[in-house]
Amino acid sequence: MAAIDLNLQDYLRCLAKRLDEAPAGSKKEIIQGACAFLGKCEQTIYELLNGVGWNASRKPRNDRGKLSVTKKEAMIVSCMVMESCRENGKKTLSVKNAIKIAIDNDLIVSGAAPSTYLRAMRAYGVHPDQIGRATPHNTLRSLHPNHAWQFDASVCVLFYMEDDGARQMPKNEFYKNKPQNFDRIKKKRVLRYLITDHYTGTFFVKYYLAAGENQETLFNFLMDAFAPKNDSREPFHGVPFNLLWDKGSANQSHMIKTLLDRLSVKHFAHEEGKPRAKGQVESGHNLVEKEFEGRLRLTQIKGIDDLNQKAQLWMRHYNSTAIHERYNATRYAKWQTIRSEELRLAPSREICQSLLETKPVLRTVEGNLTIRHKIAGFDPAAYSVKDIPAIRVGDKIEVRVNPYRAPNIHVIEQDDNGKEVLYECEPIQKDNAGFPVSAPIIGEEYKSPPDTETDQLRKEMAKLSYNVETEDEVKKARRDKKPLFDGAIDPFKHMEIQQDLYYMNRPGTSLNVPARAQVEVETKITLIQALKEIVPRLRQIGLGMTIEINELLTRQYPEGVPRDSLDEVYEFIVRASEVKEPMKLAK
Repeated sequence: MAAIDLNLQDYLRCLAKRLDEAPAGSKKEIIQGACAFLGKCEQTIYELLNGVGWNASRKPRNDRGKLSVTKKEAMIVSCMVMESCRENGKKTLSVKNAIKIAIDNDLIVSGAAPSTYLRAMRAYGVHPDQIGRATPHNTLRSLHPNHAWQFDASVCVLFYMEDDGARQMPKNEFYKNKPQNFDRIKKKRVLRYLITDHYTGTFFVKYYLAAGENQETLFNFLMDAFAPKNDSREPFHGVPFNLLWDKGSANQSHMIKTLLDRLSVKHFAHEEGKPRAKGQVESGHNLVEKEFEGRLRLTQIKGIDDLNQKAQLWMRHYNSTAIHERYNATRYAKWQTIRSEELRLAPSREICQSLLETKPVLRTVEGNLTIRHKIAGFDPAAYSVKDIPAIRVGDKIEVRVNPYRAPNIHVIEQDDNGKEVLYECEPIQKDNAGFPVSAPIIGEEYKSPPDTETDQLRKEMAKLSYNVETEDEVKKARRDKKPLFDGAIDPFKHMEIQQDLYYMNRPGTSLNVPARAQVEVETKITLIQALKEIVPRLRQIGLGMTIEINELLTRQYPEGVPRDSLDEVYEFIVRASEVKEPMKLAK
């Protein structure tokens, strides 16, 4: 803008002062007067005023920065919008409709415009774009090569395998609206299995023809990853101490998990929907797709074996030449720093197959404190268990192979807390005749087997029985036929204990004898008549009848009391009255 004349500047400053002092509603009239005086339009007048430092902008509102939408209302609308999104991120419910639905259902009160709600969501930090951002994460650390591996399997989406070789999967043929095309090649899909070493970033990749993940394929892949490779240019091998994977059905099968448990591999499955927990192997898939599979369009793949040969060639080259940014060296070079105690050599494939079994084998302890067991790939052998605490002849013990020291075995016991305790046993070495080399030689030496816990308890109990201190004293006491516990036990004492149990003569039935031998038939009276004669006698000695005695006599004499048994009933009542506990009548 050109420089303003000094006289014009003075006029404009006076005009600005008039505008500042003008009451509300009169500024427009002042501006129009200036336009007529200077012969210019309103916009030019405002530009000239700005040139002398006058600003015509409105005063800020008193409620500037305040929100008419509460945080809860903003959260409700945001939740409705977010929960209506599809998995591909497409929103199916607008903010405008969400507000209307929420108001109609009395969830919110404010009927502010959608733009106001969007500003409120951002101000409160609940906007869908803000909530949808990644959560913070921790950087994990491993200690050495083979300390932790990450595993994942992925279906190749670029090609599938026909009899004559690999075929590309054009997007115009293979997409969600044509599922029949995927069904047609279901058994021809190629799965990429990938393992990465967390410490070094070294990876091992292999392809398989399979309709989906399964235990057999996973077992074969783990065996290939664990085993030393035939090519000396590929040093990566061994059994990791930790394995991180997802919750795939094959990964979580009991057989595969049992195998890892037997190999002392701690395995962890990350939470669903959080693949970043094993981000290294996820990045590894992306690396394989871009660096290796992108080359496949430039060559002909004849079959799955040809694909794996090329994959192994590229894998060795990349691990050997690509510099890792974290430690500024190649992956194989960093992996070579592994120490001997960190490199656990994998057992044979046969042993690993036997480890797939879910239960240990039961073996019986023989009289010489040994057991017999056969391990896959080895001859049957005997193992001494004499040094294991609490082992007894005839016990059934659980046994499984020590995968890292086969044919050694582990005997499985449990401590007081129920925790599994392993005892390693080696096969007994034998001479040419099949005798244990550690056995005593006849005529030259004598070795008695060590006392087991049962032997020790047996001797301790014998000393306790005869109240002696030594085994010789036990032998002498037994020769002398000394009674147990110095004769302090009376085996008949319990029979002499007084019992509050009394018996009455039971009424019988006369025999049917010839008339000349029959005796006079006894006469009976009712119980009430009998008691009328007995009760006065009881009162003379200060006794009386009780309900218990009356009930007992009623059951005993339902048909009456023989007259010659009145004295017997009297004596019974007297004895029963002297007993503190209720009277029992033996039948």
